Amino acid sequence: MRISEFETVDAATSPDALIAYLEVANALPALRQAKAALVELLRLRPRQTVLDAGCGYGQGSAELAALVGRGGKAVGVDTSQAMLGEARRRTANLVHRPAFQHADVADLPFGDASFDACRAETLLQHLPDPRRAVAELARVTRSGGRVALLEFDLGTVFLDHSDRATTRQVLDALADDAAEGWMGRQLPRLLTSSGLVDVVVRPQVVLTGLEFFQRLLAGPATQLRASGAVPAGRLDDWWAELGRADASGCFFGGATAFVAAATKP
Repeated sequence: MRISEFETVDAATSPDALIAYLEVANALPALRQAKAALVELLRLRPRQTVLDAGCGYGQGSAELAALVGRGGKAVGVDTSQAMLGEARRRTANLVHRPAFQHADVADLPFGDASFDACRAETLLQHLPDPRRAVAELARVTRSGGRVALLEFDLGTVFLDHSDRATTRQVLDALADDAAEGWMGRQLPRLLTSSGLVDVVVRPQVVLTGLEFFQRLLAGPATQLRASGAVPAGRLDDWWAELGRADASGCFFGGATAFVAAATKP
């Protein structure tokens, strides 16, 4: 799997593998905390309308629908038909069911001030023009409403490893594989440049284990091996050290997720 496959999920070798990756990530306790902060900063109330941009398989949209309840409305949009199909399947029997629509966050099919709140979660790093996407979220938010964003910054990924040179190469390749790997640190600027005010930022360090890193780094490491940028033997040794650290209970790695929110004047 490669991070860049999220840019065009339906063209990926295996969309199911991307969904499985998201499920593993969404189960991480620290990421759940960051997601809870994201929802808190939306300041949702019953009977409000909320947009979930880049809704993926619909878990977050379902949580938003439950919060606004009967008389409210949660709408999830995504450019992937595979993700939307999975979202509809998973939420079909819920009491408070979100609506799902195929749409591009950079060109939302909604009028100005259509929603009380809008959110995007780990979406902007995969877009060619994240500034336009945030501007669209601001446009469709009513005055006094909230826009909240959650993004990892792949430039903050860290691993405890004795081979610093190879670790730098692998982690740089990961950040460079995304459309915008340094997305997290840009959120305050993007919110402000879209005319939003009272920006709040909450960073969250997300620790994870070797299995997750194996999923995350397999693509970049394979690229480095294929290009000859890192000799195959050195990469094998690099992975082997991580395996030994995990077996001895000494594995340590993670990244910083940034939650940022602001108000529409």
